[in-house]
Amino acid sequence: MAKKQPDQPTTAPNQALFAFERTNLRQSADRPWSSDYFALVFVERGSAHVRVGKETLRLGTRSFLFLFPHLELSLEQGSDDFSLACIKLRMGYQPFVSHRIEPSFFIFVFQHSRQWRMDTTMAETAYHFFSTVEAVVGDVDNPYRDEICGALFTAFLRMFYFRVQRVYKLSQGGASLNSQSIFERFMQHLHSNFATNHQVAYYANLLCISPKYLTQITKRVVKRTPKELIDRRLSQEALVMLAKTALTVQEISNRLGFPDQSYFGRFFKRMFGMSPLRYRQDPRLPDEKMRF
Repeated sequence: MAKKQPDQPTTAPNQALFAFERTNLRQSADRPWSSDYFALVFVERGSAHVRVGKETLRLGTRSFLFLFPHLELSLEQGSDDFSLACIKLRMGYQPFVSHRIEPSFFIFVFQHSRQWRMDTTMAETAYHFFSTVEAVVGDVDNPYRDEICGALFTAFLRMFYFRVQRVYKLSQGGASLNSQSIFERFMQHLHSNFATNHQVAYYANLLCISPKYLTQITKRVVKRTPKELIDRRLSQEALVMLAKTALTVQEISNRLGFPDQSYFGRFFKRMFGMSPLRYRQDPRLPDEKMRF
């Protein structure tokens, strides 16, 4: 099957959970590349120094990145054959719920400098995985595209998890299986209730533990408090609603469970250093506060 040239995206319709893009970042000097959704990025060819948010990373043909939404990439310098393949996971996809892998692992791989250098076997697997997902996403008449991509993603993720879990386990500092289980349940409750319940005590009650104990668990597993995780989830949804919907700020405030628009505005400014209206005028991630 013939390869597409860089900067020729193949994307699924808006309702699809997966999308694919290939780019060489040559246009990023004028307009940095970013994704509205979680992204898995694989260096297919060449090497480059790439600006990722506020960091500069050197990427080679075995480099693999997990990127949060709206995190910008720009090319500082690269080889002539440099090319990235990108799989986008839209918000409706819930990998940590369906794949029986603890949510803290996903936070870990996004947190770990965002770059992984694979061994030869894993790099070859990634190459075939990305190529296959590209072909499936491009098959726009196939009603099973999302199911197929989900199955492929599951298989790849489990292989990746197996390869790096030793590093992951060491990073957890001996977190117990019970702590991991409670943390997973907390994240699942948060996913379902973040728009209506912002209080740590609410989630602690659901888990039949004290807020203090829940705080100890989340700090042990991901080095963040439950409140930080709640604010993080609200912030993600606020960014998407402001950038991708025609809802007013008041309507967004109501949907996210804030007492009033003024309270929502103060929350947003605390998180991002600007008002919701200012962000809507230029919907790009304004700083690094969203990073775990």
